[in-house]
Amino acid sequence: MEAIFQLLFNELKQAARASEQGSKEVAARITEEVSRIARKASGFKHPVR
Repeated sequence: MEAIFQLLFNELKQAARASEQGSKEVAARITEEVSRIARKASGFKHPVR
């Protein structure tokens, strides 16, 4: 997850011209959401056809 955070942080900092702290906070929230979705998806069972 650290790699996702760093990528998001760097992109946000450049694209939004936001402060470093603001970019870190947004990147952290997005990273948490990505992690939550990944955990939820890993428990998903595809229906058998």
